Amino acid sequence: MSDATDTISANSMPDQALIERAKALQPQLRANSKEGEAARRLPEVDAKALLEAGLLSIWVPKRLGGLETNVRTGVDVLAEVAYGNGAAGWVTGLINTSNWMAALQSDQAQQDIWGVDPKSVVSTVFDANATAEAVDGGFKFSGKWGFASGSAHSQWVNLGVFIPKPDGTESHALVLVPASELTLQDTWYTTGMRATASNTWVAEDVFVPEHRVIEFGDLMERHYNTPNAADEPLYRAHFMPLATIIMAAPHLGMARAALDLTLETVPKRRVKYTVYEKSADAPFVQTLVAEAASMIDAATMLVHRMARTLDDAAAEDRDQTGVERARARMDCGHAVTLCREAIDKLMSVNGASAFAEFNYMQQIWRDSHTASRHAFAEPVLGMEIYGRELLGRDRVMPI
Repeated sequence: MSDATDTISANSMPDQALIERAKALQPQLRANSKEGEAARRLPEVDAKALLEAGLLSIWVPKRLGGLETNVRTGVDVLAEVAYGNGAAGWVTGLINTSNWMAALQSDQAQQDIWGVDPKSVVSTVFDANATAEAVDGGFKFSGKWGFASGSAHSQWVNLGVFIPKPDGTESHALVLVPASELTLQDTWYTTGMRATASNTWVAEDVFVPEHRVIEFGDLMERHYNTPNAADEPLYRAHFMPLATIIMAAPHLGMARAALDLTLETVPKRRVKYTVYEKSADAPFVQTLVAEAASMIDAATMLVHRMARTLDDAAAEDRDQTGVERARARMDCGHAVTLCREAIDKLMSVNGASAFAEFNYMQQIWRDSHTASRHAFAEPVLGMEIYGRELLGRDRVMPI
């Protein structure tokens, strides 16, 4: 199946060689998907393969051993990994975005991570589930952070924490700490995305130095701490649109996988209890397949536009407009919903056998329905955010 096409700017040209690396791992990721589900984490052989292929460092600065690709390449890589296994695509996306967030921290913070080990990876939980205490040289805090996708494979962690301000107020901040200073509670028991190991980080009196703290207010306005942004356009991209786009990218891969699996099997099957000896001759099958393919194409074009807007604004070192940023949230929810609904239609084409445990279609379906419930992918919320911005209403959520 060919991808939907779009106008690609020079800033957003995809790295085809890196995309091919992701495609090369698809058979292995698919073959090991049941093992990952049973273990509720990616098999170590898959995590190692992703790491060695450089797919867990696509948004780590080149000066620190990473690949530092543009957003469009990242999106296409994540989609290809998810084509092999949705959970692997999700983990790859969350780790790479967490790496990117860590690269917005100070040079000393970046050296703490990749200066020691260029292959280190990071996981993130945004929610501010703790209030820190100011101490000499930094802050100390305790708390719990659930839904930490990629936590099983990370050496460093971004955590949301409220930090005290000199005026007596508090500020939501992202703090960067070694995973070795935290404990990980096994809490991830779900119907879908089982292999993401999205467990719970626990901190007890953990100290974080000031150079590994950045306030969300600064992140929202592109006031990053990295000193090398002039030479590294990727680290000038707007925070929320990039944090949003990676929620959509794995859904593209899962939906394409469902379509290709359907196209492989439909010509070999008949529609039981009808006159159609070949499913491909049945008008309802033709219609559902065509509609699903069109929905996947539409989702792909939306996500590619998001990537192009991010890459162009970063290359120009400009703030995205409020409408562009709000539209990214809207487009993410819409693209994810299109993919999920396309998969639903393809499940109907495949019939009840698609829900058999041996059939990979049911895993795609479960993973899609689970991952699409992430708050950043909620379509009605995205509509509200975009509509308020278009109509000039006050913002009630960060964009």
